[in-house]
Amino acid sequence: MTAPYAQASALVNADGSLARSKGIKSVTRAPAAGRFCVQLEDSRLDVNELTPVATLSTGGYPGQVYIDPANNGQCGSQKDTILVVTTNWEKAGDYKPFFLLVP
Repeated sequence: MTAPYAQASALVNADGSLARSKGIKSVTRAPAAGRFCVQLEDSRLDVNELTPVATLSTGGYPGQVYIDPANNGQCGSQKDTILVVTTNWEKAGDYKPFFLLVP
């Protein structure tokens, strides 16, 4: 994947697998529906200091995507792991494919 100005970038499938990525160590599905824990390769990056952006990819609509702006207990409270939440049109947790960018 080419993303020359990104610290990390990914297309994450609904099952949590990576279609393509840069700077992503792993993606796991958290226990609650629609929650993904995205661990960054560079452990020096602190999610409390980042401004990640996510959007649903084709196949994810209708639905929504949210990012928890701080380290989260659902992902083990790790400073290098971002919680991404995807929902269906009723705002209930649902696994959806999404793009993630960490500028």
